[in-house]
Amino acid sequence: MMTPGMSVRCARRVRVLAAAGAGIALLAVLAWGWLGAPVLATAGTAGQGKSGGGDMTAGSDMAAGVAFLERGMFEEAVAAFSRVVAADPKGPEAARAFDYLGYLYWGRGWNEEALGAFRESLRCAGEAGDAAGVLRARVALGQVLLDMGKMQDACREFEQAIDVAGPGDLDIVYTLLGIAKSEGKDSAGAAEMFSRALAAFPGNPVAESHLKKLSFGMPIHFASVEKALPGSGESLRAGTGTGTGTGTSSGAGAGAAGGTGAGRSEEARLISGVVFVNEGATYATTPHVRLTLGVDQPVAVKGFFLAAGDEVFRWHDWRSPIIEWKLRGEGDGKKPIRVAYYVAGTPGAPGASGTTAAPGGAGGAVAGAGPAILVAPAEASIVLDREPPRGSVEINDGARSTNSTRVTLDLRANDRTSGIMNVSMSNDGVAWSRWTMYQFTKDWEIPSGDGEKKVYVRFQDRAGNTSTPVSDRIVLDTVPPEILWVDVAKLAATTADIVWATDEDSDSAVEYAAKKARDGESMVARDRDMTMLHHVRLKDLQPSTTYRFRVFSRDEAGNTATSRVLEFATKPAT
Repeated sequence: MMTPGMSVRCARRVRVLAAAGAGIALLAVLAWGWLGAPVLATAGTAGQGKSGGGDMTAGSDMAAGVAFLERGMFEEAVAAFSRVVAADPKGPEAARAFDYLGYLYWGRGWNEEALGAFRESLRCAGEAGDAAGVLRARVALGQVLLDMGKMQDACREFEQAIDVAGPGDLDIVYTLLGIAKSEGKDSAGAAEMFSRALAAFPGNPVAESHLKKLSFGMPIHFASVEKALPGSGESLRAGTGTGTGTGTSSGAGAGAAGGTGAGRSEEARLISGVVFVNEGATYATTPHVRLTLGVDQPVAVKGFFLAAGDEVFRWHDWRSPIIEWKLRGEGDGKKPIRVAYYVAGTPGAPGASGTTAAPGGAGGAVAGAGPAILVAPAEASIVLDREPPRGSVEINDGARSTNSTRVTLDLRANDRTSGIMNVSMSNDGVAWSRWTMYQFTKDWEIPSGDGEKKVYVRFQDRAGNTSTPVSDRIVLDTVPPEILWVDVAKLAATTADIVWATDEDSDSAVEYAAKKARDGESMVARDRDMTMLHHVRLKDLQPSTTYRFRVFSRDEAGNTATSRVLEFATKPAT
């Protein structure tokens, strides 16, 4: 039974999801059509009814919830399934409604809520005598417990699932129990379970890859699943089927591997599995992603093993071509999404649907009349980047002031995962410029009016993360210094000391020339020290000569003040 605390948490989640309201109708067919990839076969669900019509406003809440789910409208689906269980918690549809709720919660990583919903599904299915529902609930419970690190509890659920599993489901449950034991460091127990899974279905690529890696003590990689599949045209043509339709697949698997089955089928048919992450996006800023799943031909999918991100394979009964899933594991970076599909059987052949159908697919030939089916695994990836970039800005190479509203921003930023893409600027931290491509320097206009100005900058990486704004200050000063007085402090035959004062720190320069000199023959003496009291000595002057001069002072912002033209006469030579 769901505990009171669990009920409160579930109710809160439902209210949050129902309040969000903005469901996105993402039909799988449209997704594939837009991306130019194969059109998804809307695969049937083995052992679970489909919603039938697509009218989400008609029919029961259960039908509406399934329709919402299949269209990727998860908030609406949660609300519909919640209405089902609220109306009749022990009714005939409660087990399925709780199962769907648990799956939605599990996909988001809400393990406590998922655990409560799956336990309610198990209770309802048990009371109704629904063996398929009991199996589904125990498999789901075991996997949630596995995600929570409760290995022993997970193993107990899988062991009890074995007791109610039909021949077509044993390999899946054995595989899950093997994964649980492997994660619990019980290598011998894991090897035994994977061996049993292969005995039930020799074409099980997930069990085979795990068993091979256990032999070498190596981690499981998806490449090993692909290697477990018959990949050459020769092996495909060698496929055989039992033709019995009994729900066992041992003959089919042996045939696919090149063995001799009881009876040769028509040429095996290879079907490609497909998966898209966030509609084919390259980056994700959150571990919550949307997966679009399926195969490229119209066959019924029983379910699939999924490894998303850093997690190992988990089993999913087919519920919808679109699911939301949280990438497990820590750290950002490239996250592979790996899917091994199991088809329910060849369309029109015995064992094509129902809980006793051969698991088939995902690398094994499906038992039954008609050509064998081999499903190639699907793989995609997305780069998870949750960390915003970091950067800095410097105005005019760090100058303290400027006399122009046009400034140059020196930008430096870095991002460890996806790289810097865009930059945006602001003069007040509220109104921002449009995003433009990141460059090391950018011209920028600050507001007019003398005084301190502040420029804010934010950076955006390729995943869409935005940095915390950084800023720099500069003083806009358009007023030149005032020259208060100019005097010749000391005269000699060949030197003259020119002194003056300004009302702000500025440098010093004197332009001078003999009074009888031609235009363009003037000279300049400078002192670059910033001061309010200025002293420049003119040297190498001619004795007994009249000179004309004027002084200049330029402040830190670049504003220049110029005095009027004055004169002095040097003393005679001694």
